[in-house]
Amino acid sequence: MNRSGLTVTSADVTADVTVINIVGELDIRTEELVRAQASALWDRGRAHLVFDMAGLTFCDSTGMGTFIDLAQGAREQHGWIRLAALKPFVLQSFHLLHLDQVLDLYDTTDNALT
Repeated sequence: MNRSGLTVTSADVTADVTVINIVGELDIRTEELVRAQASALWDRGRAHLVFDMAGLTFCDSTGMGTFIDLAQGAREQHGWIRLAALKPFVLQSFHLLHLDQVLDLYDTTDNALT
């Protein structure tokens, strides 16, 4: 999926884990792409999602709120989400807002998969 500066793709990497790659800017104009991808995966029974955010160049408060909502949605699906490979400036924002206390953040996608 692609819309105005954001590309969201996914790949099943194990029998029960899917990696979602986010590339570009996540904001009020594009957050629905991320929600739609997660929802489509949950509809397929994929409840364990790792978000590879190495290509994320911007994330506003709407984007951050999206991940809080998705974490709740994953729990309702008896699953989880993990955020991986955040760029330092994005990671700093998550830390400043204490989102690292409610979301699982990983240095790399490989670490999130283990």
